Amino acid sequence: MGMFPGIKAMEGIIGIVLLTNRYVPLMLVLEVPTSFTIFYLNVFITGAPRQLLTGPLELGVNCALMLAYFRYYQHFLLARAYAAPPRFLSESAADIPPPAKMP
Repeated sequence: MGMFPGIKAMEGIIGIVLLTNRYVPLMLVLEVPTSFTIFYLNVFITGAPRQLLTGPLELGVNCALMLAYFRYYQHFLLARAYAAPPRFLSESAADIPPPAKMP
């Protein structure tokens, strides 16, 4: 398909950004499709003994890193979310503090 150089370039850029410790949660999410594709190709398509280790390891390390940064993803798992435009545009429900609890 001719996508290998582009995928490797993307992996290299993501790796450099991760090493500089910038936008780590975003970079981990961007790496998931590549990790899953490597896992799928190594386990189900090729199936060579050496590759049966590298595919799950790639996906496992990516999942472990995402678990390490889980608190950054918690806000995306809300059951009910409200629109939150940038503060300079208008006030939103996300800016209103929750009511104080009664003792």
